[in-house]
Amino acid sequence: MVTIIADLLVRYNVKPVSPLAYRGGLTRTMLDRVIDYIYAHIDQTIQLDELADVAGISTFHFARMFKTSTGETPHQKVLNIRIEHACQLLQKGHSQLDTALACGFANQSHLSRAFKHYMGITPGQYRSVSTSYCATNH
Repeated sequence: MVTIIADLLVRYNVKPVSPLAYRGGLTRTMLDRVIDYIYAHIDQTIQLDELADVAGISTFHFARMFKTSTGETPHQKVLNIRIEHACQLLQKGHSQLDTALACGFANQSHLSRAFKHYMGITPGQYRSVSTSYCATNH
């Protein structure tokens, strides 16, 4: 049986699919739709299967292709966008609690932990530095 399969493979030159064939990632349109969805739902819980549905592919395939396309997991990208949005709100003088809720964090403590991890300072420190910087430069 193995000999027959080997003969067929040689005869018809069947080659296994190379992993490099999958290196392209999501199309620009798919990625744009997913990023737009994240921004539109930043104040809500965003599930991986929701993002995969937006892209129109399976959850498993989406996670791999998203990482290939962006260099980040979908979870990392959502957190980065949340932190980016939190920075904007804190610069405008929003409270930490309002910022946490507007950015989809469960509570102020969740925002503080994530913010400190990504930015290296607490949201309060960031707000103090950014508002004083804005006040002196405008």
